[in-house]
Amino acid sequence: MPTTRDDRTARVTRAVPYEAFLRPLYRAIDEFRHYPGKHDQKTHGIWAKALPDYSPTKQQPAAQATTEQDTTTPPTGSSCLAPKDWHSDGSPAARRVEGLRGLARQADALKADADAALAAWHASQQACLKADLAGDLPALDAAIAVEGRQRALAEQAHTAYRDFQAQAPAKAASILRVPEDRRGEFLATSVHTTGKRLYQTAPKHITDGNAFLSMVIDYEHLGIDRQTMPVVYHSASKTLRAYFNPDTGSIHLANPTVEKASTYIHEAGHLIGHLNPDVLGLSIAWRNARAGDEAPRSLNTITKSSRYRANEVGVADDFRQGHEYTGKVYVSSSGRREYATEVLATGLEGLYTDPVAFAVGDPGHAQYILSVIQGGGE
Repeated sequence: MPTTRDDRTARVTRAVPYEAFLRPLYRAIDEFRHYPGKHDQKTHGIWAKALPDYSPTKQQPAAQATTEQDTTTPPTGSSCLAPKDWHSDGSPAARRVEGLRGLARQADALKADADAALAAWHASQQACLKADLAGDLPALDAAIAVEGRQRALAEQAHTAYRDFQAQAPAKAASILRVPEDRRGEFLATSVHTTGKRLYQTAPKHITDGNAFLSMVIDYEHLGIDRQTMPVVYHSASKTLRAYFNPDTGSIHLANPTVEKASTYIHEAGHLIGHLNPDVLGLSIAWRNARAGDEAPRSLNTITKSSRYRANEVGVADDFRQGHEYTGKVYVSSSGRREYATEVLATGLEGLYTDPVAFAVGDPGHAQYILSVIQGGGE
């Protein structure tokens, strides 16, 4: 006998353990997605309230290993250029990258001024010492006056440099921030892996990550829900290697006491590729355009480390040192289609951890990420 709307409402609102209604609730939501006319918004709201970290709309199935090789047309323009060859092509995304690089140039110029002022002050101190040792009182008086002026200039230059450093994060955020009317919300909550309870308040790394993703992503352009509510599971283990599960659309992180917002944001990049398969195909095409004819090889060989599993391979290209993971190549068991990429994941992580360093170290990658999440790439 089919389950009625009242049955579903009772099941969702009944005080039962989380896992007890998780699977039937997913089935109910799937039915709502495929036959939305059978249920009204009131029932949908009850489901959303019961499981606030699941988005029933626009949830895309994971790419199947049996599908054909991706044939997405690779992006063009300066986003595909190696870091040493990059130049702005005038696109909105490139202009934002140039704005971030401009902050780096300003910081470098202010630091150079501060270093020069400090060197001049040290020279004036040496002049004072020389005049003092020579017993030349008129020269000493003049040197002391010069030393006072140079010290004031050095203090002024260093204050300007420190103030700019303090203001740089806010300046970078103003470059990355999308207009409020195009800004959505990432509303991930946190669940124990045992499924025993939902966190009443998400851990700080989740709330910080939500705030950043909500600030930089143009949801209308990206074609995902204005409210994106992924399920985030936290392990009791402090050493778990975080991952995204495309079969369930869930993010899996280590113990909340050690996890970082940057890791959550990285995995959210995989979620976006899951919600919008076009982004996944475009990111693979972008990586291939950057890598050219380079054949995949062991990530341990590329990074000169032993951090990765033996079957993890990728292309080195010119990705930033320490960020070679961007070039990872995912191959299905059938060897046909890639089902994931690290391009968007490492890019979002780079925008969060240090957007200026990202734009300086790999402007093409930064431009591509901004074109995907905000538009205006070409």
